[in-house]
Amino acid sequence: MRLGFFIAFISFCFAAKGQTQLDTLEGWWTMQDGQHYFEGQTMTKVKFVGEDVWGMEDYYAALVPQIGLPLQVIITAAKKEDCFEVYTLILSPEGCDD
Repeated sequence: MRLGFFIAFISFCFAAKGQTQLDTLEGWWTMQDGQHYFEGQTMTKVKFVGEDVWGMEDYYAALVPQIGLPLQVIITAAKKEDCFEVYTLILSPEGCDD
């Protein structure tokens, strides 16, 4: 019986550690030398990982000639080492609060 509780507890700990903390951030989406960046208080590399952001590199290339650089956005992302793993990205036509 105790062994079952112990195994359940260990499984719960590993499951909790595997969850990703997502933050919603407002800032600017830019690209330099083929690398995408999110500029808020600092400039951070971006890696698109969510289903909702597949193909964003092509989307950016199509938008930029029409709108110009940079694009104001709201992202949902997780900070991973030196980059943001972006799960959602919404253009913010009203601008950011900065």
